Amino acid sequence: MTNAVYVTEALSLKEKDIPETPFEKAILDYFRFYGPSRTRELVDKLSKYDFTSVKANFIASVPGKFEGNAAQKWGLGRLRHLLKTVESHPQTELFAQV
Repeated sequence: MTNAVYVTEALSLKEKDIPETPFEKAILDYFRFYGPSRTRELVDKLSKYDFTSVKANFIASVPGKFEGNAAQKWGLGRLRHLLKTVESHPQTELFAQV
């Protein structure tokens, strides 16, 4: 298992009608994967915050075999999908451990 830490400024509470960001969706989907009995309280708390200032992608690996759209949600399939959508330039930094 690989662990990483991404530090950001303190997030403000979400105002009404702020759409879910890709980072927010990915991290909440990760916690939801492990079931509401284990992570509901955490998901409920995190859902109250505005993630629009976060300029990172979240790529998680979870147990299982995934095909189709689900393969783009986790692990190397998600990394491949995101790399196809990210515009790069000479100052681009990519950190990954596989």
